[in-house]
Amino acid sequence: MNFEKRTEKKCLTCHDSGELVTEFGPTACPDCAGEPGAVGSWEQAERRIRDIEQRYNDDVDTGADVRWLAFELRRSRGALLRILTLCQDAQAEDALAAQVRHLVNDAMNLYRVDD
Repeated sequence: MNFEKRTEKKCLTCHDSGELVTEFGPTACPDCAGEPGAVGSWEQAERRIRDIEQRYNDDVDTGADVRWLAFELRRSRGALLRILTLCQDAQAEDALAAQVRHLVNDAMNLYRVDD
């Protein structure tokens, strides 16, 4: 398997159409701002986390739970990124590091995988 930096960026919200259809007609996609390919999946996920945090921030019943969940999600994503970095520093013939790189990439979608 060959990992190379993902050059193509697909919007996970509008599927690269640049817009969403609403009951009021088409509107620019909030994730890619109407520019498909401009924002990567890492950035899209972070933007969505922030949007959810803002939406529920003042909610007395769920605000604290949402903030905790967002914190845990960011902490987990950071740990996966550190694991991926450590595995990339391993020897090329290290099968375990290659398998871990593949699993982390499946979760984070950072690199395009060429078979």
